[in-house]
Amino acid sequence: MKKRDLKMKILKLLKGREMYGYEICGVLTSKGENVQLSYLYKVLMEMSNDKLIRSYWRESDQGPNMKVYDLDTLGKQELRSMLKDAIEVVHDFYGDYLAKLPPEKGLLAWQRLIAGEFEAPKAVIFVLSRPAVLAMYRKALEMYCTEMDPNPVYLISEQAAALDLKMSNLIIMKGNHTDIPLRNDFADFVVALDPPKQKLVNEAVAEFYRVTKQGGTSVLGFPNIEEQEDPLSVGAFVERIEYDLANDKCLGREAIDSIFRKRFHDVRTARVIDFTFFIGSK
Repeated sequence: MKKRDLKMKILKLLKGREMYGYEICGVLTSKGENVQLSYLYKVLMEMSNDKLIRSYWRESDQGPNMKVYDLDTLGKQELRSMLKDAIEVVHDFYGDYLAKLPPEKGLLAWQRLIAGEFEAPKAVIFVLSRPAVLAMYRKALEMYCTEMDPNPVYLISEQAAALDLKMSNLIIMKGNHTDIPLRNDFADFVVALDPPKQKLVNEAVAEFYRVTKQGGTSVLGFPNIEEQEDPLSVGAFVERIEYDLANDKCLGREAIDSIFRKRFHDVRTARVIDFTFFIGSK
């Protein structure tokens, strides 16, 4: 086994608990990993030096003191990074799945909920935060580009240069939720299927308001924003991690609704699958 793989396995074993060196060796052996104890201790020392784990001596009533290992700060960060990488892969496949659902059952159902609020929009802006949800955006973009042709549809993203989207009337520009490089009162419709970072919700709503023309509509989607008394499902857990919603400082539905009402009128929400869309008119 490569040293990198061994270190990752050790970090996962130490998640939420302390272990002696021989315990770690025993668990690895039970999982079919043939690791010599002397080599394991060498790797553990290297990980301690790198601040991935920490060690200390524990007194024993039945013999000499024993060295115990648990996670250090960098080890916890490494585990968090591993989780995020795994979830990004899962979310990518999940996005493909949602994108293939029929419009009345998929994430595009939000479009039906606001249809009729404006007729034949001349300017539509989509704001993309995470490339992992590009599949969902692609279907929405294809629909709007077809309906609005030859009028342009704008996609705002930090990864603008890397997006491979072949739609003749799609204009891709570099920007984000809080920096849309278009003039004031520009768009009939502004939408983000994925939310801004939690600390930037106020700024994002203000920016959406700025570029939305009078009579226009802005929409922001948030996954699993509803209060849940029951334990999260696997899907809800994945999205909470992906969108940085897995901590006590997350904004709830009432807080986001209040932020919208400071800018927009006729504010309401729509629940589609496990997303809550906040819809406001200017």
